Amino acid sequence: MRKFLAVAVLAAFCAVDVHAAAAELKILSGSAKVTKADGTVITVNAGDTIPSGSKVEVVAGEATFQSGSAVVKAEAGESFSYAATGGNPQITSHAGTITVSVGNTTATLEKGDGISVQGKGGQAAEIKVTSGEVTVAKDGKTETLATGGTSTAQTPPESVPVTQTQTSEPTQETASNQTTT
Repeated sequence: MRKFLAVAVLAAFCAVDVHAAAAELKILSGSAKVTKADGTVITVNAGDTIPSGSKVEVVAGEATFQSGSAVVKAEAGESFSYAATGGNPQITSHAGTITVSVGNTTATLEKGDGISVQGKGGQAAEIKVTSGEVTVAKDGKTETLATGGTSTAQTPPESVPVTQTQTSEPTQETASNQTTT
């Protein structure tokens, strides 16, 4: 019984929402010019990370970025700012059309539009409009959300904390305790 309790406590302690761990934006493909919060300008390529408080401008082709379960796409000439508050990514478009996909939901941001993405645990995240009016597409339907509006996105299974696989360990431990008693 003690082993079961110890494993259950450990599993609960390790249940970390992966959305909350997102403190940086990672560029997955393409390249971009980044102006950091301190004014330093750098060029980033696939695999590089972009710190919170940065302005990102795609200089050629299309670039794809990721922060937690949020995937951001922008094309040459388009730009956006990235910030992370409490580990939750916030994206605001400065030029062009920026798309932010979270699982089954895609938000389209035009100049001045902004959103934040907050993990709700498990396989869900909340997209909240922080400025402007954002078009959100989900399950074949499209809606326009004003500032303060929200939409819940179902995130892919790989965004789920490891605890789902750990929940089977207490069951196995319990089963082995039952067979030996």
